[in-house]
Amino acid sequence: MKIFAGSASVALAKMVAEAFHQPLGRYTLGRFADGELCPKFQESLYGQDIVLIQATPPPADNLIELLLMLEAAQRAQAAQITVIMPYMGYSRQDHVQSSGEPLSAQLLVRLLATMELHALILCEVHADQVLGKLPCLVNIIGATQAFMPYMKRLASDDLVFVAPDQGAISRARQFAHRFGTELVILDKQRQHANGPTTMTLKNGHSSHLNGKRAVIVDDILDTGHTICGAAQLLSSLGASAVYGLCTHAVCSDGAYERLERSPITTVFVTDTLSKHLSNTKVKVCSVAPLLAEALQRLCCSRPGSTPIVADDSRS
Repeated sequence: MKIFAGSASVALAKMVAEAFHQPLGRYTLGRFADGELCPKFQESLYGQDIVLIQATPPPADNLIELLLMLEAAQRAQAAQITVIMPYMGYSRQDHVQSSGEPLSAQLLVRLLATMELHALILCEVHADQVLGKLPCLVNIIGATQAFMPYMKRLASDDLVFVAPDQGAISRARQFAHRFGTELVILDKQRQHANGPTTMTLKNGHSSHLNGKRAVIVDDILDTGHTICGAAQLLSSLGASAVYGLCTHAVCSDGAYERLERSPITTVFVTDTLSKHLSNTKVKVCSVAPLLAEALQRLCCSRPGSTPIVADDSRS
């Protein structure tokens, strides 16, 4: 098996490859004079099982690079191709709210369905319901274990987990169940995507938050409007401290500044995106061990195969 990194996920891919005691495969990304991408594998893929690791956040070049890598690998007659997509960009539009909007999540799935993948490994997809249409193995990894060491340090009787909107309830409930704490659900309203939010308490009573340490759980930290609005409300209701768990650190449009002005103590994020997080309130937790474990299980599921990762202490 050979592991290759697209340009958006080099650091994360190196850590996954190290778990398999091997260097990354040789691969270069060139460009034509007009900026068009020109990727090239610098070693033979003939008859090889290969793994391509590439997140696909905007700009669209990241997604195009992955598709070109897949096409090149097929032409080079790789035996089986597994893609690890730590962050699945262009999956956030999973339903149409008004006429004239695209279903980008479905379009992305249709593109991937044409690429003859053996398996696709993802980390907490925003719209995972569309993935059932893919004709390959699909494994969605949760980031819970990456956050767990830090949450165990916070664990106490005064801890509550908070879902800032309807879409975050399932994730927040997992943590609340794991630590035997209350689950608080907020109601979020905003006039347009990525705009300022209005937060209200949807379940329970405000007294349930008085003197509590609240942990907001969400999948994406983008503009920061959601988490900062939730933190402001929780603080006004008497929370003694507010933390955040956000898997994907998109961090666009003034998110850092909003975090600095907010009552949030720390936001824990993962390294699914190769952002340089130069914010004092952001703590990065790596998902590389989780991705390596998922890849190991995939390898071991093949007939006659044996474990590849030497360190199996996570199993």
